[in-house]
Amino acid sequence: MVWGFIGFGAAFILGAILTVVGGAGVGLMDCPAIISEFPTEKSGCNSFSVLVFAGGGMTIIGGAVASGILVFGKFPS
Repeated sequence: MVWGFIGFGAAFILGAILTVVGGAGVGLMDCPAIISEFPTEKSGCNSFSVLVFAGGGMTIIGGAVASGILVFGKFPS
């Protein structure tokens, strides 16, 4: 159970970092909006958009499961 908490907590932290890096990259490259124009002509913009989507998913899932383990003391069933 402790290893599950550590793993999902690490996924939460890594996902948050990926989201911030992807968002900063999108802002620095002057990319169009992430959600409205996903497949763009610039390949770098697509890569940063994928970082934002993957990081956001990892943050949501990792945070929810790690919080559930912390509060209930077991994996959610």
